[in-house]
Amino acid sequence: MSSLSKGSNDILHLSLRHLSLRHIKTTHLKSLPTISHHYELLPLNPTMQQEYSTLYKELLSSKIKGPGECFRNINKLQICCNHHIMLNTIADAYLEDQEGRRTQHNSSTITRTIVDVETCMMSRKIAHLLKRLLKNKQSNCGPTKLVVYTQWTQFLDF
Repeated sequence: MSSLSKGSNDILHLSLRHLSLRHIKTTHLKSLPTISHHYELLPLNPTMQQEYSTLYKELLSSKIKGPGECFRNINKLQICCNHHIMLNTIADAYLEDQEGRRTQHNSSTITRTIVDVETCMMSRKIAHLLKRLLKNKQSNCGPTKLVVYTQWTQFLDF
């Protein structure tokens, strides 16, 4: 950090406000229980899909003048849902292949569930998904630790 100039250090601090860095462990201790990944995927409702498409077209047609504007545009898209580039089928196939290799190596399990929009709109989204995850955890009698990562920070109001 000391080798960075003041300007570079300021850019780093500005960037870290918008980015979250996370270390992913690729090897696991054999004494720990197997890891079970469970993904809840939510399709967009038609209104949000239209809004997302409009915002995305604006993003493609505009000239981005700096990193702040780029983050602002991506955050607008994330308000609608997870950014679609993270969810495209090519990336999903690659990630599933990578996770599949890890699954065979570490004997962990991966589950993907698509939840319909109406079900989540009828109840509070985070509460609904936590209830589903806890029910799944109890039925598996698997590991005793449950870690939930979400991008729905605006719905954490209960």
